[in-house]
Amino acid sequence: MGRLALSHSALELFESCPLRFKTERIDKIKGEPSLPMALGSFVHEITDQYFKHLVKTGQRSDFAMAESIAQTAWVNRRQNADWAMLPESLYEDMLGLVYAIREECVIDPRQVVSSEQSIAFNEHWKPVKWLAKDVFFRAKIDRLELTQDLVAIVWDLKTGRKIDKDANTPQMRRYAFVVTKLLPEAVKIVAQLYYPRKRALFPTDFEPGAVAGMGEEITRASDEIEAMRAKNEWPATPSFLACQNCPAFATCPAKVRATNGKIVQPERQDEAERLVERLVFLNQERDTITDALKHYVDVNGPVEAAGMLADYSVQHKLSWDTEELCRVLREVGLEPLRFLKGDSKLLAREVRKNEALHGRIDAITRDRPSTRFILRQAGDDGEDEDNEKQ
Repeated sequence: MGRLALSHSALELFESCPLRFKTERIDKIKGEPSLPMALGSFVHEITDQYFKHLVKTGQRSDFAMAESIAQTAWVNRRQNADWAMLPESLYEDMLGLVYAIREECVIDPRQVVSSEQSIAFNEHWKPVKWLAKDVFFRAKIDRLELTQDLVAIVWDLKTGRKIDKDANTPQMRRYAFVVTKLLPEAVKIVAQLYYPRKRALFPTDFEPGAVAGMGEEITRASDEIEAMRAKNEWPATPSFLACQNCPAFATCPAKVRATNGKIVQPERQDEAERLVERLVFLNQERDTITDALKHYVDVNGPVEAAGMLADYSVQHKLSWDTEELCRVLREVGLEPLRFLKGDSKLLAREVRKNEALHGRIDAITRDRPSTRFILRQAGDDGEDEDNEKQ
């Protein structure tokens, strides 16, 4: 029995929870992707098509084509099981990410090796075909470039909201290592993390010698996996991240142990730790239920049960230019410093009781409404206004 073929995502999964690794990678039981994961995958596909178009046509950018690819993919998304769950409410978010990518990611098509570069190696770190019988490690690089100065650029798209400026991560070190095997002529590897939500690019340089040990590190992880595989013993190591969308969540032995029994006031450290673990599982179950309801409510409308209503509510983010706001307040005899707070509650109260102020504030108010999913008591006011001054 040969070794299991690995990848960075497989290693990351194993490091987070061996039982989940076994469930997904050996038993082939996948968890339902979250909306952020599905959106990220969708935008990666659009970006891949866009970069391939630029390379084929020899262009540095093509704004119209980027939008055309995005619009076509959005219309056809229901035909892909991974993207069918994306609701219409995410359309503007998706388009904003695509706009940022097309405007910020102007390329030199002559130095692009490939987008969505698929690389596979055997145990001796020799390149093999992606589906070769002796494949040991696979990697997919969002965009790989090689400059005239023989600098290899590994560009990685990050569509999430969390920003990590340091590209010196296990993923980037592994990618830098495989690039040294694919492009041995490269004198340096530059890993670039691109965050379209912030339009920010964070590069980190790697010397080929500095990542040479990654091959042995991957092999050691493979040895550990093969040892568990031989014994068929896969411990569950629950955590906030590892349990998200886990397909083994319902029957996980760690979950069964943690959620059974009475809840009592802890007196020892281990008792308190078990309660924390129990909370992790309960919160994960709540998040899973919420994500499932979000999609249903978005398509079918609000749901009422057990005296509660699951629905989307409106949030209003109100903003004013500071100088304009101060001018208006002085015109009606109010001290501006009283109202320059972190929220607009005091200002809202003043507007309600001051007729002269009402129209003037409306004239300079900028409103950015958005929606959020809530569970509230049935019969409460349907619209939840969350006004924030910026």
